[in-house]
Amino acid sequence: MIREVVLSRRMPPRQPDTNYLPLSRAHGIAPQEARTIVRWINAGTPRGEGPDPLAAADLPENDSFKLEKAEVLMNLPPQKIPATGEVAYRTNAFKLELNKDVWVRGGRIQPSEPEVLHHAFCRTSPVTGDKASQNNFSKRGVSDKWRRTNIAAYVPGMESFAFPPETGFPVSKQCALVFLYHYTTIGKEVTDYPRLGIYLHKKKPPFELKMQTIERRDFRIPPYTKDYQVQDDYVFPEDVLLFGIGPHMHYRGASFQCEVELPNGFKKVIFSMPNYRMTWQGLYWFKNPIAIPKGTTIECSGTFDNSAFNELNPDPSTEVVYGQQSWREMFEGWLIYSERTEENTKKFGELFQAGSIQNGD
Repeated sequence: MIREVVLSRRMPPRQPDTNYLPLSRAHGIAPQEARTIVRWINAGTPRGEGPDPLAAADLPENDSFKLEKAEVLMNLPPQKIPATGEVAYRTNAFKLELNKDVWVRGGRIQPSEPEVLHHAFCRTSPVTGDKASQNNFSKRGVSDKWRRTNIAAYVPGMESFAFPPETGFPVSKQCALVFLYHYTTIGKEVTDYPRLGIYLHKKKPPFELKMQTIERRDFRIPPYTKDYQVQDDYVFPEDVLLFGIGPHMHYRGASFQCEVELPNGFKKVIFSMPNYRMTWQGLYWFKNPIAIPKGTTIECSGTFDNSAFNELNPDPSTEVVYGQQSWREMFEGWLIYSERTEENTKKFGELFQAGSIQNGD
C-alpha cells in the first residue's frame, strides 16, 4: 500500500510544486526519497545490518511550540458535539487581560477530540470597558472593530500557527479573543476540551503581519463536472513584502495556483499546488519574502472536481455552491504580508530589493 500511494502521489498529499519559489520548509517527500522507499519495498523491505537507526534517531520536534511552553495558556470552554446531524459554526468571545501590549510569534489550538474538529481559529478584537459583552458582536462573534488577526489556528495537517522570524501580530493588553469552531459528527456524542497556547516575542519584531483574503462566492459547480475553474484577484495599493500564502477549499478542491503580475506587465507563478487535499491544509511560508510593488495584481485560481472520480466527493450528482460546511465549497487564498513603516524602513528596503521576482531574480 505504501508503494502504491507513493507512486500515485496520493500520500503524502500536501505537496506544493517545487518548481516555483522555494518555501521555508519541505512539505511531502522529495523524488529521490520516494525512489529510495520504492526500491526498498521492491527488494522485500530487508532488515539490513546492525542496530535499528530509528530506535536511536533524534526525531525533529518544535519544542518552542509545545503547549506547556506557551506564555499564555488556557483551557477553553468544553464543546459538546452530538452523535449525528449538521453542527453549525460555533463562536466564543471573552476578554483577555495582560500586563502589557504584546507581540505574538505563534499560537496553537489543541483539541482533546481531533476527530470531530474540522478547524478552529482564534482572532483578536479590541474591547472597551470592563466586559467583553460591551463590544458589539455579530451573530458569528465578529466585532464591529474586528481586525483580521489570526493568532492561533487548528486545521488538519497543521499543529501550530507559527510565524516567520522577525514577524508577528500585535495584541493589546486588553482585547477580546474570538474563537470560531467548525465541528463534525462521527456517530457518537463527544465532548471536546480545547486548549489555547499563545507564544510571545520578547520584543517588538520589525514586521507586523497582516492578511488579505482573495475569495469567490458566486460559483455554481455543475453535477459530474471534473474541472471547474474559479479565480479572483487583488491589487495591492502599497509596496508590501509577501511572507506566505494559504489555499482553502473543501472536498472538491483539486488544485490551487497563485500568479503575480507586476505593474510593468511581468508575470510569474509564485505558488502551485496541483494536488490539493482539504484533509491536509496549512500555511506555506516563502523561504524569502517576495517583493510586491504598489499596483501589483495577485491572482489566485483553482479547480474543483465534482465528478465521481473524486473519491472525497460527498455527492457528484448535486450542483455545488458556496457554503461553510464541507459538503459545499469555498474558494479562498490567504495572503500574509507586511507593510513599510518608519521603524522598519531600512530592513524593509533591503528585503524588498532582495525579494524581486522580475527577470528570474
